Amino acid sequence: MKRTSTKKSVSTERKSALATTYRQGGEVVSRRSSSRTEFSFNWAILSLFGYLFIQVVFGIFANIFVYRHVRSNHTELLAEGLIIIFGFYIGAFVVGVISPGRRLIEPVLGAVMAVAAVFSVSTFTPQMGGWYRIDGLGAMLTAAFLAATVAALGAYSGEKLMGNAGK
Repeated sequence: MKRTSTKKSVSTERKSALATTYRQGGEVVSRRSSSRTEFSFNWAILSLFGYLFIQVVFGIFANIFVYRHVRSNHTELLAEGLIIIFGFYIGAFVVGVISPGRRLIEPVLGAVMAVAAVFSVSTFTPQMGGWYRIDGLGAMLTAAFLAATVAALGAYSGEKLMGNAGK
């Protein structure tokens, strides 16, 4: 009589890493654990506030270390642009690192909402002329696309660092 081994083969071990089986009421139940998680609007809102917070903090540091020493409109605009770009990248990177599971869409949506929030200020500011004009709408869409792209790169970098990017 041959005796069968209860040890799992290597491929079975890999499969069991992806799926957990257990007995419930005499029946074998299999539950797949996926690295993908469902969309969470809370992480998008957290991303939005994270971007705004990072950009305000970077702006304070730029005021202390850059604007007081360099009095050039070009330098100030360059610093403001870099603050915005790095704010989106770093904010999305942090969300990619601290969020459970894989979060790539939420930081992108948060970036688009941040751009919309900033552009909505022009609606209430008469000197700006309102964002509903075609050039204002085009600028808003371009800024939203660029912010979403930078946020996607940051989120992917954070998820890659945590080992969730390729899953």
